[in-house]
Amino acid sequence: MNSRLDRILNYSICLLVFLLPIFWVPFFFEAWEFPKQILLLSLSLLIFTLSLIKAFLQRSFKILWPFDALVLGFLLIAVLASIFSVDRIFSLFGFYGRFSDSLLNLISLGLIFFSVSRSSKEPDVRPLKAFLLSGLLITILGY
Repeated sequence: MNSRLDRILNYSICLLVFLLPIFWVPFFFEAWEFPKQILLLSLSLLIFTLSLIKAFLQRSFKILWPFDALVLGFLLIAVLASIFSVDRIFSLFGFYGRFSDSLLNLISLGLIFFSVSRSSKEPDVRPLKAFLLSGLLITILGY
């Protein structure tokens, strides 16, 4: 069960690393910005959930390191800034047509950071290969 969970976690990280550069090519313009954020949010939630299940099954919850505390503090400041913002909808989802400057985006990236930093102890080259394959595909398609 645990090796299957590791395999699913690694495949979802590779899928995220492969799909995100493809979604950010110039083919997609501002009106289609929201699917990019939905992809980022959904895959980051899946990866974070899988890493929590893995940590629960292994009973190995790691203590936050100093850099993790800095990232968590930054996310907390961003949440507080969006709560006390003049336009909360803009802070949460981003400006209409430009969803990249949003709190959901920052939270998604924070979830990915915490998930990947705790997923394995040894470095894995498969996400790098997926990223390079995605870049090669973008280059071949002529974007």
